[in-house]
Amino acid sequence: MNSLQSLFQSIREKGYLLSDKRKQLIRFLFESRSFLSARQLIIKMQKIYPNISHDTIYRNLNLLVQLGFLETRVKNGEKRFFLVSPVHSDQLYGYFICEQCGSVHPLNLSLNLHMMVNKLEVQHFLFEVYGNCSLCNKIS
Repeated sequence: MNSLQSLFQSIREKGYLLSDKRKQLIRFLFESRSFLSARQLIIKMQKIYPNISHDTIYRNLNLLVQLGFLETRVKNGEKRFFLVSPVHSDQLYGYFICEQCGSVHPLNLSLNLHMMVNKLEVQHFLFEVYGNCSLCNKIS
């Protein structure tokens, strides 16, 4: 089973249905290597489903965020979404984000977070590294 099918299965296991529209939205997010805005996703979805409502897309994005499958960032005042694999709470995960093209490259880091910091238990955190990807470095 590929990771997209695993993602679909995880959503089903959480008790949610997978309509064709929801699957397509997830496919667009899965295929993207950068954070996408709702506006970008609406344009892509309207090419396949011309009458799809903005509300349907926003509801699905919010659900995927709530379920932990999407990371969000705000860039230039616009919320953007990136599909992440579900991570274990005892691992650090992060991204290298290209500042020129916006591509996202997941970092696979394993650090034990079951530690105490000033008597507070760390549950999770996110590590982001910014710079230029190899493609943008070749162009400059």
